[in-house]
Amino acid sequence: MIFFDLETTGTSVTADRIVQIAAVKIDDNYNIIPGTQKKLLINPGIAIPAGATKVHGITDEMVKDLPGFKAYAAGMLTYFSDPVLAGYNIRSYDVPLLAEEFARCGIVWPAPDVKIIDQYKIFSLKEKRDLSAALKFYTGEEMTGAHDAENDNLATVKIFKGQMDMYGDLNEMCYEELHEFCCEGKKTLDIAGKIGINENGEAYYTFGKAANILVKNDTGFGHWMLKSDFTTDTKNVLRKLLNIK
Repeated sequence: MIFFDLETTGTSVTADRIVQIAAVKIDDNYNIIPGTQKKLLINPGIAIPAGATKVHGITDEMVKDLPGFKAYAAGMLTYFSDPVLAGYNIRSYDVPLLAEEFARCGIVWPAPDVKIIDQYKIFSLKEKRDLSAALKFYTGEEMTGAHDAENDNLATVKIFKGQMDMYGDLNEMCYEELHEFCCEGKKTLDIAGKIGINENGEAYYTFGKAANILVKNDTGFGHWMLKSDFTTDTKNVLRKLLNIK
């Protein structure tokens, strides 16, 4: 089984690139197989955004003289030929992003019969994150009358109090700071969070194939959003950005 993790230029599996890859193989007893640990810094061929550097600490300067993914592709294909892949949230992110990098080199990966064991999926399926589970975790109480709006709302109040009691750093925050925490430090122009605003005050898309692309650089995506199922608030923000009356 191969465990691996990627650090990248962003969150789009199609537009972003790998800047670091770490991998290791384990045996059937979950022990690391000696000599199988790999760790590489890779030149992504595109600028590493400041936001990405803030997450993983890798800068353009650190990778500017290193080879790109293509230089490692053949060796990686051999290494990643094992039939079982594992990692945290790799099914929706790391595997498809790595597959995109291989595809740019004309390589089809992974094999159709590859097995993917995702620890995030195991965690989310075994340790539920619904309202009842949260109430039990933070207060020890069992949920009664779930999916009644009043009961759900009062349970949420108890959960919040439990969270403030458990996390001292959060309890010291004002409402504005809690808001920033819940937004993970990201600022958006619309309530649904589809349009972000970067440190330069520029609006960008936060999702889909246009994730992290400035609105002004892909107005076509914005026009598609205006014709699609997005909230009135998001569409009003887009109309202002696109100068549509």
